[in-house]
Amino acid sequence: MTFHFPSKIGSPTFSFSLLIFHLHLAKPNNQIIFANPCKAISHIKHAAAVGVNFTTFDSKLEVDKIKKWHHNAVCCSKSKPLVTTAPCDPLAKNLDFFPDPNLIIIAEPGRFFPETAFTLVTNVIGKRVRGEKIEYWIDEGIYGSFRPTLYNICFVGIKPISVRKCCEIRESSTIYGPSCDSLDAVAVDIKLPELELDDLIVFYNMGAYSKCAGTKFNGFDMLSTPTYIVSTNST
Repeated sequence: MTFHFPSKIGSPTFSFSLLIFHLHLAKPNNQIIFANPCKAISHIKHAAAVGVNFTTFDSKLEVDKIKKWHHNAVCCSKSKPLVTTAPCDPLAKNLDFFPDPNLIIIAEPGRFFPETAFTLVTNVIGKRVRGEKIEYWIDEGIYGSFRPTLYNICFVGIKPISVRKCCEIRESSTIYGPSCDSLDAVAVDIKLPELELDDLIVFYNMGAYSKCAGTKFNGFDMLSTPTYIVSTNST
């Protein structure tokens, strides 16, 4: 099995609905990568029918599925930090390979580009003191911009802004979202200066997989968090 790797690659497509969306945009099929490494057979069949040949895998079973239902597929091994590209047949026999000069290596930068571009500013809307521990509630939570904390290991910088000039640092502070769900914990057992109602807590590196994953759980419309664009002219 041979293949021709595209010189220009569009955005990776991770779901069947996004595959349909990209096709409706009239993107060339050889610029679409069906990048979900675990696909339903019906989705593999559709990709084959519409000529989307580039796809990903991370198990032998996925390669077997692709071999059976998409004869023209070109498989990209979805791994960290590299994605290596090769025809499906040799990889079905042995997945323990190291990239060699015959393999084309591409990068999936993901959150690298947008992560630092956005900062989230929240208000302290509630506070409870339990001995040495302080619990705060803010107007954002895991059902809004913080949903990635459930499934991604990522660094988010936290900076409290208090109206008071001097605040005692508490060894154990926890920040909760507003949803009334006990799982809605944004940060647990962190060091913070003691804050008061209407103080601000600023979260950095919030540009990736944040607001776009918001919900309306329990009637809190996290999809409507306002976004303000600030630009500077370096010249």
